[in-house]
Amino acid sequence: VGRTMFTLLLAISGGDDWTNLVKPLSSISVLYQLLFSFYVMFVLIGVLNVLTSAFVQRACELSRLDRDLVIQSEMVSNEFFMAEMKDIFEEVDVDCTGCINWQQFREFIHNEQVQAYFAVQQLDTSDARELFNLLDQDGDGQVCIEEFIMGCKKLRGQAKSSDVATLLREGKKANRKNQRIFRKLEAQLQAMCQGLQGLGISIADAQTGASWQYSPTSAPFSP
Repeated sequence: VGRTMFTLLLAISGGDDWTNLVKPLSSISVLYQLLFSFYVMFVLIGVLNVLTSAFVQRACELSRLDRDLVIQSEMVSNEFFMAEMKDIFEEVDVDCTGCINWQQFREFIHNEQVQAYFAVQQLDTSDARELFNLLDQDGDGQVCIEEFIMGCKKLRGQAKSSDVATLLREGKKANRKNQRIFRKLEAQLQAMCQGLQGLGISIADAQTGASWQYSPTSAPFSP
């Protein structure tokens, strides 16, 4: 019995070619050959596929669980960071106005401990003025608490691919706008040239007349 079970294991696990194992059975009876072939097909197609699907399903569940844990961890990290930035803002806003100016920010950012903490949070404080200008989104010379928290969150870490894509998109938009302005100016200049030519005045004559009219060294007209 043990040898028979070992032979069946070899047949389904690839330890030996099952066509070699079925040859002795074919010499006994074709029925045994058919039963052995049915056993191999049933195990390979049925049982092993069921076991494989069970393992795959379990792996998917673990992957989904890991994804949920990663999302939850990221949310907790963001909440902790925003709470820390709120505490820092309240330390800078000593008069509790809800906004900080450049003087308050400069005095606070010169603290070495503050610079070290910002470095840990991946915020560059080497140029304090530029950092303040980036946080001051509306350009009113003051940074409110919303601007401070969201600005620090956006400036945290290295430049992301989305930031680079945004810069490229804004650059293309500005380029298209400049091209439209240039085309409009060119059309207006051509229209002015055509108008002057219709009056019989060339560009050179117009420039000469303008220079004579506004030249401080030109002599007054005498009859």
